[in-house]
Amino acid sequence: MGTRSLTVCKSRWTEEDAFSTDATIYRHSDGYPSQQGDLLHCILNDLVLANGIGSGTPKNAVNGPGRLATRIILAMGKAGALPSLEAPNSTMGQKWEYHIETTFSCDDSPADNLNAGIKVRVFSRPMTAFGLGGEDCTEEVFFGTNEEFGKWVQGRK
Repeated sequence: MGTRSLTVCKSRWTEEDAFSTDATIYRHSDGYPSQQGDLLHCILNDLVLANGIGSGTPKNAVNGPGRLATRIILAMGKAGALPSLEAPNSTMGQKWEYHIETTFSCDDSPADNLNAGIKVRVFSRPMTAFGLGGEDCTEEVFFGTNEEFGKWVQGRK
């Protein structure tokens, strides 16, 4: 199905910082929560956010926002989602937008940081014909942790 979505990776280094956009990833079809939402939940489910990699860093650690965006793009490609990078604030006729918001903290130990600092925000809009619109994808329909996001996605299947 041609349900378009954008996944926007945003990050900040402390709770006081503003978010900056690291990547905007377009998916042309199957962008609805039971597909793209479920895939994103699975990708994020076992990640640890890290600021630096050392000998004790777990294999599932993501060192910085760029590597998180790369991990998402690679996993989407492996799943057959055919992701493409777009400019920030793109309008691609999307019905869904998934904002992955991460706070990387210099003070936390990666081993204690499973899913910590990751929040998901989902926006939707009314469906329009064949790629029209996207700029009005502003209705926030979900905000929470990745665990809460997984429950929200399951409730939509």
